[in-house]
Amino acid sequence: QYVFARLLARAYLDQGAEAKALAVLESATPAESGDAEFSALLGLLYQRAGRHADAVKAYERALALDGRNGRTWLGFAISMEAVGRSDAARDAYRRAREAGLSEMLARYTQQRLAALGEKH
Repeated sequence: QYVFARLLARAYLDQGAEAKALAVLESATPAESGDAEFSALLGLLYQRAGRHADAVKAYERALALDGRNGRTWLGFAISMEAVGRSDAARDAYRRAREAGLSEMLARYTQQRLAALGEKH
């Protein structure tokens, strides 16, 4: 059921219906599924809704399942920064960079690291 929910939520997200996408995922949140993509998408939707503490938890689940996704690390870093955990955000931005990002996201990551006081 959660795989279908993830696909439906992605379709809603593509249509700009983020609130519907979030509602679908929240109604299908698997307690211990092994789906890192589900948790990362939930984190993204929480983040876009301004619910950064919830986003952090969702991203933590996703990263525990698959810590190799640069975009997941980036989302985690953004929400960690939003909840005031600058040291953890810095570490997550570094991990995002190391995991690999598109050129645009790599530039954004570097800008955030510079804003948090890291020289490159």
